[in-house]
Formats: sequence, structure tokens, C-alpha cells
Amino acid sequence: MSPTDPFLPFARGSFQTPSGKAELYCERLKAEGLDPVVQFVPTQESRHTQKARQFPLEMLARKADNFLNSTFTNLPSVQQLEETGLLEISGPDAGARGIANGDRVRVFNNRGEIELTARVDGRVQPGVVSAKLNWAKLTTGGTNINVLTSEKLSDMGNSATFYSVLVEVELIQPASKN
Repeated sequence: MSPTDPFLPFARGSFQTPSGKAELYCERLKAEGLDPVVQFVPTQESRHTQKARQFPLEMLARKADNFLNSTFTNLPSVQQLEETGLLEISGPDAGARGIANGDRVRVFNNRGEIELTARVDGRVQPGVVSAKLNWAKLTTGGTNINVLTSEKLSDMGNSATFYSVLVEVELIQPASKN
């Protein structure tokens, strides 16, 4: 394969299934009590559900860039590399809430709240906000974005629903104008 060849990882099969083929009907799903025919199921929390009337923004939780969970988090040299305490929010969403770049904001839902600093720079699309997961012990208020996350499990795999979180954002304090 040359660098100019197209990347086609499953052109010859090799799927991680018992048959080695793409399976539209899955016996493993059926054995787990799930629908054996894959179909789209909306997440429990999304801006396209009824719950979005109260909490209209989808929270995208991101991992820190310079540490792995809590590993290296306590090192001042690594802490200096990491931008912490920021909430990325789109211009339209920020404007609708009277929020400007650098303002202190409250991010909340019915499970909890956290205070962050707004970053309005076009990195996220309208309807979405994003913040990095940081070690709660080292954050203002001793909490992190996990306080916003549901304890519900996903339908497939029974895993955490870190990416199915609705929130609202409100202005706490405008950025100082020096």
C-alpha cells in the first residue's frame, strides 16, 4: 500500500464479528436482550428532546490535553500547560444570554452546577458547549463537570453517558474591563 492509496480498512471484510462480515442482524445484541437489528436511538438527553426546553445546550466533556485523568495533575509545570476553567460557547448562544468572552458563567442542570470562564471564539457550534474535565480537587469550588453528568447508563454496553448531558448557562460576572 502506498501513501496515495485510499484508506479502506474493511474492503476485504475483517469486521470484529463472528462471521467477519458487517452484520445487520446481530445475535450478540439479541442475546443481551437488545434489538438485533441496529437502528438509531436518540440519546436520553439531547437538544432534540423535551428536556431541552429547560436545559437547551448539549455539554461536550473533553479530556485534558496534558494529563491523563489525575496522573500528573498535581505537577505545577504540567498545570501551567493546561487551560482550565473554560467553557467554550458559540457566539449566538453567548449573545442570547448576554455573555461575552472572559465573563464568569454558571453552567448548571438539575444535577449540579459549576462556575467557569466563557470562551466565545467559534470553536463549538450553536446548541453545544464544551469544557475540559479537570481534577475536582484543584478546581474552584472543588467540583468539575462530572457534577453535571447523569448516573444513567447507555443502552448498549451499560457505560457512562458522559456525552448525553444537557445544561443551561447564565452570566455570573462580566469580565473586568481594564
